[in-house]
Order: sequence, then C-alpha cells, then structure tokens
Amino acid sequence: VGVIIRVSLGKIGSNSCPMPPKVTIFSLRPTASYWLIIRERSWRSECILLLFVIQTSLKAQIATAPTTGDGSSGNPYQISTLDNLYWMHYQVNFNSNNFSGKYFKQMNHIDASATSTWFSASGWRPIGTSDDSNFTTYKAFSGNYNGQSYVISNLSINTGSANGYGLFGVIKDASISNVGLTGVSIIITRDAAYFTGALVGAILGTSSVTNCYSAGSVSGGYETGGLIGRNGDGTGIVTISNCNSRCKVASLRSYTGGLIGISKKGTISNCYSTGDVSVATAFYYAGGLIGQNEINSNLNACYSTSNVSGGSTQAFGGLIASNSGNVSNCYATGSVTSAGTIVGGLIGGHYPLSGSVSNCYSKGSVSGSDPTYKGGLIGYYSTGPNNVTNSFWDIETSGQTISPGGGTAKTTIQMKTGTTFTGATWDFAV
Repeated sequence: VGVIIRVSLGKIGSNSCPMPPKVTIFSLRPTASYWLIIRERSWRSECILLLFVIQTSLKAQIATAPTTGDGSSGNPYQISTLDNLYWMHYQVNFNSNNFSGKYFKQMNHIDASATSTWFSASGWRPIGTSDDSNFTTYKAFSGNYNGQSYVISNLSINTGSANGYGLFGVIKDASISNVGLTGVSIIITRDAAYFTGALVGAILGTSSVTNCYSAGSVSGGYETGGLIGRNGDGTGIVTISNCNSRCKVASLRSYTGGLIGISKKGTISNCYSTGDVSVATAFYYAGGLIGQNEINSNLNACYSTSNVSGGSTQAFGGLIASNSGNVSNCYATGSVTSAGTIVGGLIGGHYPLSGSVSNCYSKGSVSGSDPTYKGGLIGYYSTGPNNVTNSFWDIETSGQTISPGGGTAKTTIQMKTGTTFTGATWDFAV
C-alpha cells in the first residue's frame, strides 16, 4: 500500500527549517485526502511543516455495487468489475443478504490478478462461508449468476482461516451458469479446512451449475475439487452439467477429485476433468473426476483423463475413488498410482447394494500395494449383486489382467474394435 506525500517546507528569516520527523499514518481510506500539520521549534527559529497527503494510492478491495440492474430476472445486476464481485461477497458474508431470487449477469472479462495482494496476500474472500464442516453457522449465496461465457482470470486465494473456498464459498438453492475461471491459484494452508473448489466450495439445497469450467491449480484440505469441493448436502437435488476442470488438484487430506471432491446428491452429466490429482500420503479417496460418489449421486456421459497419485490408505480410481451411485456411459484414461489399496482404472471401490456401473471403460495404467484389491476396471466390490454390466478395461495398457470389482478384460486391439461395444448393446447414436 503506498501513500503519496508532498512536503511544503516553510522558511523564517535566513534559517532553513530542519527536516521533518518520520510520520506514519494508519487506517487511510482509499481515494481520500489528508492534512497533517507538524510544528517544530529549534533554538534559532520556528518552522511550520505542512504535509499534504494529496491522494492515497491504495488499490485494494472495494465493495462497489453495480450501477445497472435491480436484480430482477428482466433487469439483472450487471457485474462488470472485480469490485462488483467483492460487493457480492460483502453483501452475503457481512450484510446477511443471500440474494435469494435475485439475478446477476457478467458483462465482460474480469481480471482478478489484484486479489494476490489482498488481505496481506491471503487473497480473494469467497462469496459465502461456513464456520465449520457441518454448516452449523454459514452464509450462502442463493441467487442466480450468469457469467455469459466471460472469463474471470487469475483469482488467488492463499489462506486457511474458515471453510468454503472458491469464487463462491457456499451456495444454497442457487444457479450458476456460463462462468469461466482461468489462471486460478488456490492454496489452502490449513489441512483440516473443508470445501475447496475453483468455482464453488460447497453446494447446498436444490442448486445447479451449468456450462462452467476452471483452469489453474487448487490445493485444499478435506473435500477438494478442481471445480467444486462438495456437491450437495442431501436436502435437495443438485444438477451439474456441461462442466469441466483442467486444474491440477492436490489435497492435504481426503475426498479429492479432478472435478468434484465429494458428491452427495444429484446428477452429473457431460462433465470431464484433465488435471492431475494427488493426495497426501496418509489419506484416501482420490479420483480423476470425483473423490467419493455417494448413494444418491448419479453420473452419465462423463470422463476423466486425469492422472491420480498418492495416498497410502485406500480407494483411488481413474474416474471415482469410492462409488455408491449409478455410473453410466463414462470412461477414464489416466493412470492411477498409489502405495495404498483398493485401486482401479475406473473406480477404486464400488458398493453395489446402492450403485451400478454400466457401459463404461478404462485404459490407464494401474498400480497399488495390494493385488487382492487392485483391478483394471474396479479394485474392490463389496457384497451384493454384481451390477457391473457391459463395461471393459484394456489389459495391456492397464497392466492388469484381473478386476476384482467386475468388468470384462479386453486387449488393446479389441478395445479399438467397434463390435466390442455394439455387441454389448452400446448405442453410439445417443
């Protein structure tokens, strides 16, 4: 933070005034002017030193309301600057204004590079937050934000003081669409922090995220994803569609995914991830697309090319680490490397009493410490009916000839032959 100070030095008689003392001014407001008068007496003369603080050169966070729009569906708030976004943060987090029923539209690309210097370099303050991992006390955005396919670039977060990190920290009964994030840099320094994603930390209630993407790097604690940390809380259905993440994702704890850390309830369709995913040595549940996919979360037409690595405990998968939902028409091509157990090219651990896998395949290399729970397609399959159908893995590229969790082994040539799939009732016209 800089301050421009101009000094007018008075003169009495033939004696020059002495140099003024060092002055430190605290709590200056942006774009303000100040007068500071200092009197100093010497044995030879009296000098009056006039210091004019003409203009503070503070370029910091300023909550600036949009000048156009009333928040109605026909006349949305028009978000044009980083200060407009910060105004949304301030309204949600400090004024308890969740913007329920209000509409926003982004009017242009927004450069968020300045956030790297905000709050002593701790960065952007998300729109919405939670005091703990159970949402005992939280603030959530509940409006409708349309990015109109514009990009927010170079968003920076480097902190660990709360829960819920991303452009939005927590949303509930909200809609976010057509938002692009590039050059994201999120580093959460507290390993026990929850809910980190480039776009949204945690999604609650009945919400939707459509046509959104992220690129950059995301590092968090529990429930960390390239786009979304936590999807759903069980109180409503969340719809995620046509989204992707190219972020490199790393986690200090568990539930880590290239797109979503943990998905609890909803539908995810036509989504993908490409960034590498890694988890700290002592922790678990890292997947190319999703860390943990729970009983009421269903995937269709999704894929991951992310390479997954790390962890010394359990559940690592090219698409999903641990699955209890329904997965159809999906695939994974990235490698899965872990010193732990329950490792699979598509899914690490599959729990069929509540979930199913159909019309899926994987081809990435797979390595794990326990051959009993290591598979080309699925590493582990709990008790119950075998509901893995019409799904395959490449025994040559994966380096695995078995798949304890189910699936059918194929050679590379067979995986490139159309009848392998059409003969299993795959419909490529869909």
